[in-house]
Amino acid sequence: MGRMRMGPLGDPSYLREDEWDETGRTAISLIIVSLDNYSATAIQFGFVENSLTWTHLSQQ
Repeated sequence: MGRMRMGPLGDPSYLREDEWDETGRTAISLIIVSLDNYSATAIQFGFVENSLTWTHLSQQ
């Protein structure tokens, strides 16, 4: 499956060709979603890699 990076809807800064490389991180151990009164403000993924937890934060 291909990878894609997502950001705030309509934000032109997310139209770049940056590649989001999570190669080798196939087991998600947790997902944390932060909210305000109107929308999700951040999504944090925790991965298992070599029996250790590694996190990636995507925030507006």
